[in-house]
Amino acid sequence: MHVLLLREGWQTNHKRVWRLYSQAGLSVYKRHHKRIAPAERVIRPVATAPNQSGSMDFVSDGLAYGRRFRCLNIVDDYTRECLAIEVDTSLPRLRVTQVLQRLAELRGLPKPITVEMVRSLPAGPWTPAPVRLA
Repeated sequence: MHVLLLREGWQTNHKRVWRLYSQAGLSVYKRHHKRIAPAERVIRPVATAPNQSGSMDFVSDGLAYGRRFRCLNIVDDYTRECLAIEVDTSLPRLRVTQVLQRLAELRGLPKPITVEMVRSLPAGPWTPAPVRLA
């Protein structure tokens, strides 16, 4: 209400407007924001050595001409070293499996790998044993 009065050229204090508005018994409809159900929080143990635990996440962005691309990032939680980055316009399950197998051959997989974005990566038969969806 105070903003509307200012737009019409009235110079008044917002507290006075609120007091008069409340005394008149008027009320403004307050929008209720949709509450998002809290996700179940799992406390992850802190890594104390390299290759003890890792994280895997998908990131996507759009190019100037509208095409989207995705990045698969696999990070060691202790050293914060990026173990693998795979970038393409499409990253199917087979490609994710190949990246994990290549990483396992080169330096071994971290014990548990936590996947941050569960919706984009449904569990299936391709999911290797150390991958934990969180």
